[in-house]
Amino acid sequence: MRYLTVTPNAAIDTTYILDTFQPGGANRVSQKLEAPGGKGNNVARVLALLGCDVTATGFVAGRAGEYIEDGLRALGIEPRFARAPGESRRCLTLVERDTGTITEALEPGVKIPPDAAEELIAQVRALAEGMDAVALCGSLPPGLPPNYYAQLLDAARPAGSVLALDTGGDALRRGLAGRPTVIKPNRDELRELMGREVGMGETAAFVRRELLGATMGEGGVVLVSLGAEGALLIARDQGYRAEAPPVSVVNTVGCGDALLAGYLSAPTRHDDPAAALARAVATGTAAALHETAGVVRREDVESILPLVECSPLEA
Repeated sequence: MRYLTVTPNAAIDTTYILDTFQPGGANRVSQKLEAPGGKGNNVARVLALLGCDVTATGFVAGRAGEYIEDGLRALGIEPRFARAPGESRRCLTLVERDTGTITEALEPGVKIPPDAAEELIAQVRALAEGMDAVALCGSLPPGLPPNYYAQLLDAARPAGSVLALDTGGDALRRGLAGRPTVIKPNRDELRELMGREVGMGETAAFVRRELLGATMGEGGVVLVSLGAEGALLIARDQGYRAEAPPVSVVNTVGCGDALLAGYLSAPTRHDDPAAALARAVATGTAAALHETAGVVRREDVESILPLVECSPLEA
């Protein structure tokens, strides 16, 4: 299986591990971790750790961009990024061991000029050929129009790949015009898309009526992340809920990215959606066991998988 991930707003993810965090005070870091980041790069890393053939693209800039490319290359991922001026952003995660509290500080990213934006569209069109799935993930950096994901999806579609979109807010709303095959909103992103708070049954009805029946591609599915509670998988004629088993959580950043990677890599995705959902939840849960975002061990996924409880959604 071959995969392409697209990360318009790539980053260096820095994680500080502290015993305790004191707002307004001096905090001593007991451990520092760094890795290539941005949601799509997290998906790429998990896919590679699961044994998949992965190419990563998006925008990188400056020496920070070189670090991102080198880090992905060291994991066996082929970096094929478009260049932008400036320096790729840095995102900081503070993990407090005593309480498990996680605090994030996210830079907005470099401004992307029009010529670089066109370059990435052309690159995605070329790289999508022969890919089983293309995953477009994360926020849009400054300088890009809100419908940029729709443009990227249109560029990738002729290749016939599964097209997955994982973003939020206006980027998700406008990206739906590109008719993705899979979207992976979390509960808050889906609530924003719906414009109201609803129960589980009405959520499935909304997805089928407003998304699967109107804007998404043929055979589309919506994978809804519920955090520690698991996930939903809603298709046109069926739906499932998978509940995650309790684990000793270390870091939840990147678990949603691992969820999507687990789903896209599931060999049963086309013929057994319940099994694919269970594998997705097992992968997302396995990612919570590690301090670095977007890291899983295959043995953890396999040990968690039998503990995931999957059941059909009520009609």
